[in-house]
Amino acid sequence: MKSHQAKLLTSDCIVYFETFKLKNINLNNLESILSEFKENAENDSVSYPRAEVIKNFETEGVEYIKYELDKSGSLIPSINDDEIVFVYNYTYSNSCFSIDLNNITETVQLKTYTFGSFDLIESFIQNGEELEFELEFSNNKSETNIGFLSNKNNELKSIDLSQPVNDIIDLVVK
Repeated sequence: MKSHQAKLLTSDCIVYFETFKLKNINLNNLESILSEFKENAENDSVSYPRAEVIKNFETEGVEYIKYELDKSGSLIPSINDDEIVFVYNYTYSNSCFSIDLNNITETVQLKTYTFGSFDLIESFIQNGEELEFELEFSNNKSETNIGFLSNKNNELKSIDLSQPVNDIIDLVVK
């Protein structure tokens, strides 16, 4: 089957998250937990194209690609009351992805997950087959955010790593 290449112009969001048991976090180890978390995030974060801000999706021959969103829930899974999720993320406002299509006339399903107000594309599917895609470039990077989510606050709260650990522990575990 002949492959056709399309370009997707959008923004992308780089995300990494990790779940911890609250009982394992205390004043003595929070700084090292956050340091290790940040190091893991810098090495293992994932780039997701953003569906809600697609600027263009077309072939090099300027044929527009039809697409539909397949919303699959939240990117960050539900957590128990005794858990906390640390989240690392930043965005690029201008990004280009290349997608290998099977057919330029068939609709592409964009499997997305919600992350705050973003719809992040996990995969592109055409005729039941997952399509290969890769990031070609990104620019205009935002500030990196490290935050946390718990059932106590049920919203992503930012952590300022320049704050004293005593202030951060109050945010995280109390």
